[in-house]
Amino acid sequence: MYKLKQREKVTVITGLSVFLVLFLVWFFYFWENSSWNQYQAARRRVQAREELLDQMVRYQRRYNRVQGEIDLIRSRFLLREEGAAIQGLLERTAGEIIPSAELVRMGVRTADIEDLYRETRVIMELQGVSLPELVEFVHRLEAGEFNLRVSGLKIDLNRRNPDLLDVELTVTAVSDLS
Repeated sequence: MYKLKQREKVTVITGLSVFLVLFLVWFFYFWENSSWNQYQAARRRVQAREELLDQMVRYQRRYNRVQGEIDLIRSRFLLREEGAAIQGLLERTAGEIIPSAELVRMGVRTADIEDLYRETRVIMELQGVSLPELVEFVHRLEAGEFNLRVSGLKIDLNRRNPDLLDVELTVTAVSDLS
């Protein structure tokens, strides 16, 4: 076998080393399935998914904000509907028991009490009510199936007919906040 001289050995080893370095550079950086290209592709996928996640978080925040606004609007409608329902009940009951009375005004106030319950107050002013009709009306309101209480009662004599009364009733209804 042929023996290589020292200088030839150095040249062969250097050539093989350069070839090995070039091969490794090509293998790790320039080959399509190289580790570097796989790393870069994985990094791009992660960045794309992070951007998608950020976008989803922004949409979730926007959805929560809009849902809160919708819930606020719904609660306002429910407050109006609750007050309107009580007003309708009071008008219907007054029409049944006191048909001759005149409904002067009716106002509704709704308030949340310490985030525990909702209180709806209806102030109702009637003119030309007899005492037995008033007693029957108040009894029907408080003894009825609805959660109504007369929390205020102001009575004056009617100016046109001294046998009749002018009444200002404050009727209170209490309900859950939910």
